[in-house]
Amino acid sequence: MDNQPLKILYVDDEEDLLVLGKIFMERFGNLTIDTSPSATDALEKIIKNSYDGIVSDYQMPGMDGIDLLREVRGKYGDIPFILFTGRGREEVVVQAIEYGVDFYVQKGGEPKSQFAELVHKIQQAVRRKGAERALVQSERMSRALLNATTDAVVHFDRDMVILSVNERFAKRFDKKPEDLIGMGLHELLSPELFNFRQNKVQEVIRTKQLLRFEENHDGIFLENSFYPIFDDHGEVESFAVYSRDITERKRTEEKLIAAYERIAADEDELRANYKELSKSENRIRESEEKFRSLAEHSFDVIMIFDPDLRHLYVNPYVYEQTGIPARD
Repeated sequence: MDNQPLKILYVDDEEDLLVLGKIFMERFGNLTIDTSPSATDALEKIIKNSYDGIVSDYQMPGMDGIDLLREVRGKYGDIPFILFTGRGREEVVVQAIEYGVDFYVQKGGEPKSQFAELVHKIQQAVRRKGAERALVQSERMSRALLNATTDAVVHFDRDMVILSVNERFAKRFDKKPEDLIGMGLHELLSPELFNFRQNKVQEVIRTKQLLRFEENHDGIFLENSFYPIFDDHGEVESFAVYSRDITERKRTEEKLIAAYERIAADEDELRANYKELSKSENRIRESEEKFRSLAEHSFDVIMIFDPDLRHLYVNPYVYEQTGIPARD
């Protein structure tokens, strides 16, 4: 709304009062007043126009103010509606309240103060209705956001009585969200698990800090976040808990750990094989050196041939006995 004038429909069968009321209300408030001489005419105007609020007299020919209120509530919902009528009609007030009237203002007295009060009630009713609609919209938005998450969410008080849940949480227990409101968590959890959660609640009350922890229930891994909600005195009055199923993540981690262990084992085996190979090469080298030392100083003819009878090795004694130079 801000600086935009409120568009109000004023219904009364007294033409003079309609004119007077329009003048005063537009003067006292940021209002644009549309007038109607009867409830029937008012319903036709409501069909064609959008109003921020309705002010109606009670006693009118044909359809009275209560009938108009009932029609408006049945067809147009929660448009702010103020009944403006004569004194001494308590039974009318009771009926009006039953059908959802926002305010009841009695006629009579000095017009200026009377219409000033009426303007105040109009503005108050519109503000209140706007706040109610904003709250409903906010709750719908919050509900949509809670249901959009893959986490199970529950809000409970210090006695661990459920105040609200999202659909994911309710699905864990095969119930509807509304069926869980007012239930104690002890009705849903095993005694052991309830005691475990109760200890976590006490820890959050003591520390007044967010608490995160993991649980394993028969192979189902949960990552839980306990958020404290504080009252006006800074004390924890309730808890918002987000619980995420991390079973798949845990299984993936376990597979990665197992793969890493296999790789580490293979590396150990390769390292051991490499060491053994190095030892074998050293032994072969030592054996070759021993053979060469013995052959070089041997007084026996020692020759090594390949399959094509080409010399691979001839010891010095062969050259001494044959007189053939070593380079040939």
